[in-house]
Amino acid sequence: MGEGLHGPGGVGRAVPAEALQAEDLYGVLEVAPHARREIIEAAFVVLREAACRDNSPKGTRLLVQINRAHHVLSDPDRRRAYDATRSPEEPQDP
Repeated sequence: MGEGLHGPGGVGRAVPAEALQAEDLYGVLEVAPHARREIIEAAFVVLREAACRDNSPKGTRLLVQINRAHHVLSDPDRRRAYDATRSPEEPQDP
């Protein structure tokens, strides 16, 4: 449980590298950078459900962020590529 628990789902489009660098995808999903895939999936489900209940523009933006974070972090190759773009001074735990 120390890894965090909240979460969202994937999108079908590629995410530009510059967009990924601007966001802390682990923070979006409220998980630690060392979180296992199961934790990321569980976080995605919980956060997606909460965002889907919010019909405001803010909820829509949050859902897009959650989906984007899940799309990257749920795929081992995309996650490795994202991790390689993170600077060492970024917080390691959300």
